[in-house]
Amino acid sequence: RLGCSKNKITLHDIGDPKQGITHVISPALGYALPGTILACSDSHTCTVGGVGAFGLGVGSTDSEIILAAQAFVQTKPNTMRIYCSGTLALGVTLAIAATELRTRCSH
Repeated sequence: RLGCSKNKITLHDIGDPKQGITHVISPALGYALPGTILACSDSHTCTVGGVGAFGLGVGSTDSEIILAAQAFVQTKPNTMRIYCSGTLALGVTLAIAATELRTRCSH
């Protein structure tokens, strides 16, 4: 609270009717607008892409770095192409297949 006051950061504190989950309140309050960049410690921050903003879910350490430096260095990830052929087994959805691929590629 003191840090927000000292650094002129808007605080939606507990009990504030505008307080809520970042990825929900950002578009609702007009923080997430087309062309804006948001870095929040909420894994669903990327959903602000639905309003044309770029959302980056970061951890608490990264949040501190962003607030202190007013910058955040990101490297472009490598490109990966995956080819799949055949048909999915009965009951296997595309979401299940994509989750399985992600799991296998992350090890």
